[in-house]
Amino acid sequence: MPRLVIVEDHADIREEVVRAVRRLPGWTIVGAHGTGESAMQCIAAERPDIVILDIGLPGVSGLDCLVRLKFENPGVVFAMFTIYDDDDKLFLALRLGASGYVIKDEGLSGIIRALRELEKGRAYMSPSIATKVVQSFWRENVELGKFQELTNRQLQIVRLVSEGRSYREISAEINISEGGVRQHLHRIYGVLHINNRHRLAAMYQELMRKMGPPE
Repeated sequence: MPRLVIVEDHADIREEVVRAVRRLPGWTIVGAHGTGESAMQCIAAERPDIVILDIGLPGVSGLDCLVRLKFENPGVVFAMFTIYDDDDKLFLALRLGASGYVIKDEGLSGIIRALRELEKGRAYMSPSIATKVVQSFWRENVELGKFQELTNRQLQIVRLVSEGRSYREISAEINISEGGVRQHLHRIYGVLHINNRHRLAAMYQELMRKMGPPE
């Protein structure tokens, strides 16, 4: 019998979720809270199976709660329930250990679908969020794939930039003028659709991470 805690600062929404869950056979609500502080005390005492956690809580935010609660309760499953669909909050929540991400526009049906999936040990994301995740991986792969369009000399410059070398140091290393280095970088930025060396270094390091260490 799954035991659930609901954390939502809007009382009307919180009560709607409580009523909907109570209609589900086999589910027990062991807490319904409007703040992160009270929810953390409840979760520490009750050790629920699943927590529905609003991101936009007053005081201690839902993401701050997630950091602390996931560390202290690794066996508890967390699903974020939120109006936010921006990439920063989405991917931060997933990195912090959320197993679900439900947009409030999806309504109570989204909560019910999420609970049924989470009960089975699966993850759940609202369809619009799942699309964002897929598109993110697609965009990342497209960006990294563009390195194949660079020449060997340009790749050499990219590597040196990622090592933090200055224009003068790169010029001396590959025996071309500093102006030549800048021209190559301008072309590299155009191919990769970026505009600064910090982003270039980050992309190259991510490419190396994906490729793994040489055998």
